[in-house]
Amino acid sequence: MIKFFVLLALMFSLPITAHAASEDCLYDQANQLEKLQTIAATKPDARVNAEEREVSWVGRDRTRWLLVYGGCSHLGFAITASKKQKFASKKSVVFQMANRIASEFWEHIDAADLRKATARGQFERRVDGTTSSFSIVHKSYDVFEVEQKYEEGTESITVRWVRSF
Repeated sequence: MIKFFVLLALMFSLPITAHAASEDCLYDQANQLEKLQTIAATKPDARVNAEEREVSWVGRDRTRWLLVYGGCSHLGFAITASKKQKFASKKSVVFQMANRIASEFWEHIDAADLRKATARGQFERRVDGTTSSFSIVHKSYDVFEVEQKYEEGTESITVRWVRSF
């Protein structure tokens, strides 16, 4: 459990570590920005925040998207889809959305692993107030999870991974 919180802290510190000198980083900083710009180019009105290593946009259905990708000694990827709605979605709908997100933005093999794990119930569920996290053990990642949060009429579904080599 402590490992999870340490890794989560590292994930949220990605923008801080992204400022480190390129020669001090295990992961190619220029490549990270290039990937963010490539993703942004496919989304209407997307905005790239290079300093925070994120891309944001609003979809046609008014879903707000935030994609964060980068790192220095740990590489992380998180994408969150947030939308106003009256009720929190059922777990099956959350997984359906998470799998759709992973299929669009992740490598094919990782999206398939997420799809298999959620279909087979191979995850550990944690609930903290309005947030449910579904952690999946994955041989290539320190963190591999789906998160659902429902607050004040807005539901957010996040898929994320973090790895270190």
